Amino acid sequence: MNYRTIFFCLLLCFLQYNSYCQVSVKNLKCEYLENPIGLDETHPRFTWQMELHKPGNCQSAYELVVGTTETDVASGSGDVWESGVVESSVIPVVYGGGELNPFTRYFWSVRVKDESQQWSDWSLPHFFETGMMGQLSWKGKWITDTYDFNVKPAAYFRRAFKTDKTIKSARVYIAAAGLYELSINGKRIGNHRLDPTYTRFDRRNLYVTYDVTENLQQG
Repeated sequence: MNYRTIFFCLLLCFLQYNSYCQVSVKNLKCEYLENPIGLDETHPRFTWQMELHKPGNCQSAYELVVGTTETDVASGSGDVWESGVVESSVIPVVYGGGELNPFTRYFWSVRVKDESQQWSDWSLPHFFETGMMGQLSWKGKWITDTYDFNVKPAAYFRRAFKTDKTIKSARVYIAAAGLYELSINGKRIGNHRLDPTYTRFDRRNLYVTYDVTENLQQG
């Protein structure tokens, strides 16, 4: 074995060790959900897991950014909120920026530092999307059939519309004083059975958000 072979073997071992010790972040969630939509929380909570290959090593600090542009967030810059470097191992981290707008997608990313002062790379951007964020954003009106509430068969409502423009994204926000099933172009939306769950309908109604971008057709 010559010196060149020994050198490359040592270099390979070093690179493998460096990769083995690398800190990374995984399982990013907002309000304990991965990339949620329809959030009405004014100060959402962020959680993640630090992936370490060294036993017993823990997070000692973090830095989190929130923004409206995915590419900026990926590089560690947020136009909505930047936590700065926080010396803490505590999660969840509560959003500490300004008021969030309704119907808006926000991207976020985090990096962490371990006890040996080694920083991870910025995580891949994740997102959360706000919902109504208040009753004033609700523009829809209640629809009903003309039958007495004692009539047993469920009411069926249908609406036809055209989509002349290119569809970038589409959401459905639906509330019901009871249970419902939603279909678009003959395909059932969602896989839940008891939405939007029971409340005192004369006092409080919940709504559910659906991403139906892929269910709409041009024309």
